[in-house]
Amino acid sequence: MVAETFAAVIVLRVVFAVVATLLVFGCLYLFGQLKFLTTLAVMLSTLAWCLGTAVFPTWLFQGVERMGFVVLFNLASKASSTALIFLLVRRSDDLPKVIAIYGLSGLFAGVVAFLYGRRLVGAFQWPSLAHLWRELKLGWPMFFTSLSSVVLTNSGVILAGLFLPAAVVGGYAATERLAKAANTMFQPITQAIFPRISGVMAASLSAGIRLALRFAKPALLGVILVAATLMIFRVQIVAAFAGVAYIAYATALLPLGLWFIFGVVNNFAGIQVLTAAGRAHVYSRAFAVSGIIALAFTFLSLAHIGYMAIPVGILLGEVLLSVLLLPRVYTLWLAASNTSHREAR
Repeated sequence: MVAETFAAVIVLRVVFAVVATLLVFGCLYLFGQLKFLTTLAVMLSTLAWCLGTAVFPTWLFQGVERMGFVVLFNLASKASSTALIFLLVRRSDDLPKVIAIYGLSGLFAGVVAFLYGRRLVGAFQWPSLAHLWRELKLGWPMFFTSLSSVVLTNSGVILAGLFLPAAVVGGYAATERLAKAANTMFQPITQAIFPRISGVMAASLSAGIRLALRFAKPALLGVILVAATLMIFRVQIVAAFAGVAYIAYATALLPLGLWFIFGVVNNFAGIQVLTAAGRAHVYSRAFAVSGIIALAFTFLSLAHIGYMAIPVGILLGEVLLSVLLLPRVYTLWLAASNTSHREAR
């Protein structure tokens, strides 16, 4: 059963990767200033990166609680790509080289991880169309949530590129990456604890929620400390990691620091509790509502507050998501506690 699910998920992810690559290049072709990227070499490099991501079975390692392999493969990929960039990239027109390096290193890491994952589950069995459709329906809430998350956190820069000067968009994007880099520090933690919480949740809903809350306390403390550091020392951090020329955009780290905190709160509420409890559809719907409102705010505010519309819009989306999720978590906790009390009598 695990081997069949593994094969079905991999095939679906590869199909989505190919479709996404074609859509990206279709969009690039529509923007005149980006047409220089629509070459065969760049397209193949982008496809290689997408395929590497598609066949990298993070979800499998997460399920069998072997997240150390994910860290190892990702670290090797990022270290090799960083070294190659320092060695081969010299001029601003070397951007296609950067894309090729990321694409090939990502594909290599994905293939190695895929081969190891196949060893864990057994022979690769090509799934039937019925099985593909079944897995697609089962995974749709989480897929839609992940897609919405990517759209919400990245589309602001794309929208800004349509209305603001490229230099302004680039300056903000460089600052935004600092906050996103801090966010990635906590992703391995949340990925690693999800299987354990899900296992406990399957046996006892109340015990699972208590375990999630126990993990949430130190995680939130760490997040608040990192976010506070980003916000208080924003000028120094931007100058050190992005350059003195980007200090003008350091203000963006104020809403982005708060976004970081609310993002982890929503991860525990939406994924570690609601999704682990079999209520992924609740999380998905709440994400869709908050994402639409956030994007609308960003679009309408760009002309008035400039690039700051992007981080404020992202923060607004996370705050709205918390408002929608936390009452559902509290209601679930009350129901689980009442059930546990009745069973104890």
